[in-house]
Amino acid sequence: MDTTPQHPERDPDETRADFEPADDDTRDLFEDPEPQTLDLGPEDEPSGPTWNDERPTIVQSSPDDLPTIVSDAGMTLQDFGLDEHEIPTLPPGSRVGKYEIEKVLGVGGMGAVYRAKQSKPHRLVALKLIKAGLMSRKALRRFDLEAEILGRLHHPNIAQIHEAGIDKKTGSPYFAMEYVEGHELTDYADEHRLDTKAKLKLFIKLCDAIQHAHAKGVIHRDLKPGNVLVSKDGEPKVLDFGVARAADDDSQGATLQTNMGQLVGTLFYMSPEQAIGDVKTMDTRSDVYALGVVLYELLTGHIPYNLEQKALHEAVQTIRETSPTKLSKYGNELGGDLEIIVNKALDKDRERRYQTAAEFAKDLQRYLNNEPISARPPSMVYKTTKFVRRNSALTLASVVVLIIASVIGGFAMNQWVARTRAAKSMLQNILGVLNEVDVQKGTGPDLARRLLDQYASSDPSIFSNDPESLAMFYSSLGSAYHGYEDYQRANDEFRLALDIAQNIYDDNDPELAMAHHNIAKTYFFLRDLEQARDHYHHALRIFENVRDPSEQVEADMAFTLDHLGSVHRVLRDPERSFEYYSRAHEIRSRIAPESLQFAMSINNMASYYSSKGELDRAAELFAQAVDIVEQLPEDEEKPLFLARGLHSLGNTLSKLGQNEEAVPLLAQSVELKRILLTDQKPSVAMTLHALAEAEFAIGNLDQAQTHVEEAIQIRRDTFNNRLSESETLLREIRAAQTYTAEQ
Repeated sequence: MDTTPQHPERDPDETRADFEPADDDTRDLFEDPEPQTLDLGPEDEPSGPTWNDERPTIVQSSPDDLPTIVSDAGMTLQDFGLDEHEIPTLPPGSRVGKYEIEKVLGVGGMGAVYRAKQSKPHRLVALKLIKAGLMSRKALRRFDLEAEILGRLHHPNIAQIHEAGIDKKTGSPYFAMEYVEGHELTDYADEHRLDTKAKLKLFIKLCDAIQHAHAKGVIHRDLKPGNVLVSKDGEPKVLDFGVARAADDDSQGATLQTNMGQLVGTLFYMSPEQAIGDVKTMDTRSDVYALGVVLYELLTGHIPYNLEQKALHEAVQTIRETSPTKLSKYGNELGGDLEIIVNKALDKDRERRYQTAAEFAKDLQRYLNNEPISARPPSMVYKTTKFVRRNSALTLASVVVLIIASVIGGFAMNQWVARTRAAKSMLQNILGVLNEVDVQKGTGPDLARRLLDQYASSDPSIFSNDPESLAMFYSSLGSAYHGYEDYQRANDEFRLALDIAQNIYDDNDPELAMAHHNIAKTYFFLRDLEQARDHYHHALRIFENVRDPSEQVEADMAFTLDHLGSVHRVLRDPERSFEYYSRAHEIRSRIAPESLQFAMSINNMASYYSSKGELDRAAELFAQAVDIVEQLPEDEEKPLFLARGLHSLGNTLSKLGQNEEAVPLLAQSVELKRILLTDQKPSVAMTLHALAEAEFAIGNLDQAQTHVEEAIQIRRDTFNNRLSESETLLREIRAAQTYTAEQ
């Protein structure tokens, strides 16, 4: 089916697959060193109220002071003084420049679009043509602008412009662009029966294309499913930059001048600021909003608001003031994090939206990877935690009352919700509070631990009819206790979760594999290495038997392989260790290159070489892992990965005798761990001990004493079995101080 423009005034353009954000804040890239402005006079301004879209009827009864609408490409046939059927078209076989017309693809406000063929090089093109006799200065400017904008964009999912010119025979301006054969976005999804995951993957490509346009200084302003074609090989192409504007203009040039009171685009997909025609507040975030509407329609088949049979001023008011219909209304699978993501894109306040298409896509990718998303609704727990942070002088008791009241209060207010569903919500809320408070200094960690203990003592009968939720309850508690390095308590909780999982999941279910993985890691830290090895092997066998594993399953299997490698390294089986580390590295190099997980794999390979005594090779790989982490975008997990990587690199350099280089790396690791883990973590003590050794080696005895005494205190408080190492080091430092004083 040929669907290159089949709708009045449409033209091909953009998108991609593996999403890699172009920049943390591409708005800084919008300053084109040589802005190309089109200096239009007053006579070039868009004219006349028109509506020209195949959508539910909007009644044209807006008050005089409301904006008029300029249709999709800023022009309508009435602008030419013609009805659609009066537009003259060229018959097949006609020639325009070097192109031979094959058929008409569409007729619209900018004239006509044809499928044409070019002999050198041999290819089909979409040829956009306006007959010279129909050209007004305004239409010519719009046409010229679209060609100029398309010329800026070079992206695998943007239909590339091949040539722009004027036909010598007729004087008609034209441009030839990449011909796209495919279906409109929503039609493609329907015809191919795409599931939610496939739709999101397709949409992420669309976001990437729009990000590219924004980075090139172009705002589309008319994003909608009808302006995105999906080719037969599944690649989307964004069409119709006929109403786009340059992001670096000053509202007086650089694209058509658009004044207050004039709407450019398609109302159903307009942001609130675009709907009122406020050009001064329109920026790339207006496109982000439109992307939100497109995703909403792609997922549900509906637009977020009911605009049918509304007068224009009522439709604009709805967009500005009415909350979108809940996404989850169309299916429970569309609720939760996915609904939160879409709502953030559709926020009325552009400051609260995703600030770039890249951010939007990144959260969707997190959702697909089952990772925590950045978007969060302002929950009662969130508000309470923020209040606590602003009022750090609150007593421990009052903080406990506030947080528990917020959780239980929210729980009581929703008693009409099914008990299991409420329990899940309560579980997520309390763990969210623990995560928030745990990063605090002073009373925060103690408070969080008390809250955890209190919640762990809750009556599990609330999950009596939902064993899957009960397993999640125990598993979440296990993860929380593991975070506190209370490995025995974590093991107890994970054992309860595993017992349930063995009864409710099939033998080859990845959830059962994760239950074995979780309890294995507690056995590892409890130094029961045989139990750890057996459970990790059980998990690995399950992962290996999963048919057509998803990327998430492969990612989980890579973690299990990593941990198995560590177990065998401690069991002094270096060859098996290397085998498992290598398999994890291969998976991550394929599914997550240049990620924290990939850096972790390199770190583990370095650990293998370190255990074999190949310290130079180990140091090289540790440095490579740190370099990868440092160059990654900011992420909530990045600082801890960096802290651990700096420790590994610094410790290895110290073993190589390069203590001058090791000290600043270990010092930075300590500072990061203090912030991230609080002072009472054995991991902090481990790095303090390594730092003390490095300082001791270069003769900084006082600094070495300070660090090792702090490590000893932490290890005493946590009953750490490596306390004697630090005590021995302290004796050696004091002996050196005595010797130095006597000289």
